[in-house]
Amino acid sequence: MRRTLVELMFLALGLGVAMTIASVAVWAVPGTGRAVWGVTYVVMIFDVLLQVRPIRRAWQLDHANTQTVDG
Repeated sequence: MRRTLVELMFLALGLGVAMTIASVAVWAVPGTGRAVWGVTYVVMIFDVLLQVRPIRRAWQLDHANTQTVDG
């Protein structure tokens, strides 16, 4: 379970960083909100898609370790 939680933490951190950078960019350059947020949403989608495989692998390793310890 620990590996899966770490991967989920990385995903949340990546999404949080994207939101923070976008917020600062919109604040720093007024009038660019639509463009900045559009790009940010695309980046966030890619971040989620790129994290699917590591999260799945971590879940499988955690599940295998649980079965080894229990079994």
